[in-house]
Amino acid sequence: MKVFYEKDASIKYLNNKKIGIIGYGIQGRAQALNLRDSGLNVIIGNRKDRYNNRALEDCFDVMSIEEAAREADILLFLIPDQAQKEIYDKYIKANLNENNMLVFAHGYSINFEEIRPPKNIDICLMAPRMPGEPIRKYYLEGGGVPAFIDVHHDSSGNAWNLLLALCKGIGATKAGAMHVSFKEETETDLFIEQFLLPLLIKSIRISFDELTSKGFTPEALLMELYASGEIGDLILKAAKIGIYEVWQKNASPTCQFGIYNSLDNVLDTNKTKKIINNTINNIRNGSFVSELSDEAKSNYKNLNNYNQQNKNSLLSNTQQKLNKIIKSHK
Repeated sequence: MKVFYEKDASIKYLNNKKIGIIGYGIQGRAQALNLRDSGLNVIIGNRKDRYNNRALEDCFDVMSIEEAAREADILLFLIPDQAQKEIYDKYIKANLNENNMLVFAHGYSINFEEIRPPKNIDICLMAPRMPGEPIRKYYLEGGGVPAFIDVHHDSSGNAWNLLLALCKGIGATKAGAMHVSFKEETETDLFIEQFLLPLLIKSIRISFDELTSKGFTPEALLMELYASGEIGDLILKAAKIGIYEVWQKNASPTCQFGIYNSLDNVLDTNKTKKIINNTINNIRNGSFVSELSDEAKSNYKNLNNYNQQNKNSLLSNTQQKLNKIIKSHK
């Protein structure tokens, strides 16, 4: 894998370039502020909502998405995946000029051909591996977060230099900008969201429901499951030293033996492999794209019902109680 660092990138390639940020949400604000603090000319394209107001408060030149697309040389397209096709078709497509650059923070729309840009512009991926808050935080501390990057189409002949300059502008080259294709970034990102996160969340919920039904104290149980932050802290350490090493260096022999002794019991390996294969196949064959589109058309009816059910659950109510308990002891 090719990884790019500070020495591989130069901001000079963005001199006299106007960078348009489409969407001033979680990613948009952090990237816009970092790029501006790197001395670059940044404008914001956003509809009139609370994000628009936030951009104005941050003293950016804010305009409609259509105007930003028309004015900018480089567009960072930082709005939710399911909204990108409509926004692109309505406001961006007709306003692109030859050798403009369109940059995505997730490969979804290009990989699944939801958006098919013209051949006379650069198409790039710059996908930081963390949300907006740490992107901004690490930049202000003199660092950065890693990013996956790719050039899908190089019309200008200068796409890589421009992309690496953007990476330097947001701080990514201080951590490492890793060359990962649109396809691989899309599929691995969706896989984590559709396998690993559901596995984690459901295992916590099942454990909570089963043990509270057996008389365990809900607040104490939630602390052990995740609310103390202990497991989260260990996972953060694992990112630095490894998923196996973190337990060897931070857990008691009782804990380590418990993990070893139970690994083969908590999941059926063969069944889990089948689930993994089905998950990645549904991503690759477009089934998930279709399901997401249908859900979006229903205004996320099923997702909203799921969120409401969780809000009313014993686990969520326990979380609220626990927050008050922990706060009272600070």
